[in-house]
Amino acid sequence: MKNYLKDKKIITNIEKLDKQHSILFKLIKKLKTILTIGEPDYAEMINVLAELNAYTNFHFKTEEAFFEEHGYKNLDLHRAKHQSFIEQVEAFSLENALGTPGLGEEMLEFLENWLIIHIQHLDVSACRQLNLTDKKDIGK
Repeated sequence: MKNYLKDKKIITNIEKLDKQHSILFKLIKKLKTILTIGEPDYAEMINVLAELNAYTNFHFKTEEAFFEEHGYKNLDLHRAKHQSFIEQVEAFSLENALGTPGLGEEMLEFLENWLIIHIQHLDVSACRQLNLTDKKDIGK
């Protein structure tokens, strides 16, 4: 997994959000490690997916509250995108619990791509629209 944390295209410059994004990438990397080292441990994968789901919910609530506090006009669309992601992670958790073959690669590709695209096109854009990208002390 590429080190996306150094990619300036996905840095919001809002410390709290960037730290949380970093944790999300680390959880996805943890899943990738489970899937690429020998036979996948499905119990461990389900545990990491549960951790990812819980942390994602926490992050989305934090991010939505932050954007609401700063008057982001497209918050409803942003919330809908978040809800869609949560539903997909829950579906992956269920499919993993059922032992769906070949799910790992599809799941990793979805998680990684969704997070990158979401941060790059929605989060960074929202911060720009709110004129927050140069105010590093906001959101600590």
